[in-house]
Amino acid sequence: MCSNKDDIETDQHVEKAVKSDQLQIIAYFQPRYPTKENRTEQKEGQTDDKKEEMLVTKENIPETLDFKRHWSVDWIKSNVKAVKMVMEMINKGEQGLVVVAKSIDSNLNILSDNVNSFIMLVSNNKVEKTKIEEYLVYMIKTKLVVFDEVSIDGNVYSIDCEMQSKGNVTITTQVFVTKNVIIDQKLRQSISPIEWNNKIHHDILVELQDLQDKAEQYFDKINFRAAIGCLKEEVQLAIDTFGLNHPYVANAYNNLGAGCVKNERNNDAIQYHKISLKIVLSIFGENHPWIANLYNYLGISYDNLAQFENAITYHKKALDIRLKVFNSSDNWIAYSYGQLGFAYGRKGYYQDQFECYERELKIKTYILGDTHSEIAELYREIGFACKNNEQYDSAIKYFEDSLKIYKKILGKASATIAGMNFTLGQTFGKKGDIQTARKYCEEAWKTYNIAFGGWDTATNHMKTTIQDLDKHTVNSFFE
Repeated sequence: MCSNKDDIETDQHVEKAVKSDQLQIIAYFQPRYPTKENRTEQKEGQTDDKKEEMLVTKENIPETLDFKRHWSVDWIKSNVKAVKMVMEMINKGEQGLVVVAKSIDSNLNILSDNVNSFIMLVSNNKVEKTKIEEYLVYMIKTKLVVFDEVSIDGNVYSIDCEMQSKGNVTITTQVFVTKNVIIDQKLRQSISPIEWNNKIHHDILVELQDLQDKAEQYFDKINFRAAIGCLKEEVQLAIDTFGLNHPYVANAYNNLGAGCVKNERNNDAIQYHKISLKIVLSIFGENHPWIANLYNYLGISYDNLAQFENAITYHKKALDIRLKVFNSSDNWIAYSYGQLGFAYGRKGYYQDQFECYERELKIKTYILGDTHSEIAELYREIGFACKNNEQYDSAIKYFEDSLKIYKKILGKASATIAGMNFTLGQTFGKKGDIQTARKYCEEAWKTYNIAFGGWDTATNHMKTTIQDLDKHTVNSFFE
């Protein structure tokens, strides 16, 4: 929604939102691709290739990084690393491949003895490899690459080398090729090569990521004004280059929205995320993980504004998509249940909160095992959901389960363990079991004493609580 409360439903509305003073972004539509130093003027001394790249317009921009199968921040960062490698090889006159892969699978029972076999090349310890979370980026320097039986889940960048196929080849996402690449006929039948463009495929992607990285550095220094400025510049660069309806523009608005959340400007964040959502919906349709992420961001902003009914609506939408596109034990589904459960709890819907947390617990236990700190924290959160719903026996069970795990992980002298004992003391007190309440409060006092010393505020507070329990004067303590 725009600052004047108009719904964002058309490109004209998006443009209006971009131009509004409140959003502080002015869209300049230019016929040629912008450079960092001057978005409309060509630098002196450019080669014919550079001049040709400057003639790229929004209407004929080459295909850019795909977000249909892979969409995460790590996917973008991995490809930024890859295109830097590509430019390094181009500038040095080198030949070969740069590969961004989530996985590489081969049906070969044994490795080929062909030194140019792709599998042999990526398995070579001398090949430069960079791991960025779930992705590996390979730089392979060679004149010839022979693809045997192989499936690459990711992108391939080919730099002036020859590529041949000797088996079934699957490259799930994209293949970028420089103009001197040679591809045999068989391989051409299984790929759709994209001609490499320095400006679009390298310069812009790197500049957009640099602005994002610079913003993060400013956020780390608590310089929110400068950080938001970088993110607005990222939005403007993406619009200047690609127009309004492009994934890079959606991603830039998404980053700006996330930055506004960090700056506690949640109303602005909602506006930016809704612009991003409109663009992504028009490109990918409803059931895409990126849409789920945007619904989640909107839910978080509404949580922060204490508009919990709206938050619940968007967290439900995110969950519904993730249930359709991920397997039932995926961590994203667990995350959505947790977010939805939080919103339910803040609204006072404790039974709904309990059910969401239980589903989250089941998935997280499957992924992490039953002695992980996240499992202990989930037991604690479920305990509070039960306690808030006056189901004290159930709450005690979950708190005790949480305490057992924390003791295994942290030992005995921990503020976390002291806090869990204190929580159990409160819960038994709510039940009217003063004797057991005192036992847990005393255990909390001893633990605080070991962890922080006898003069610490927490230690003294627990000591006073025990004395009041003995006098039966702490009814307010159990409220």
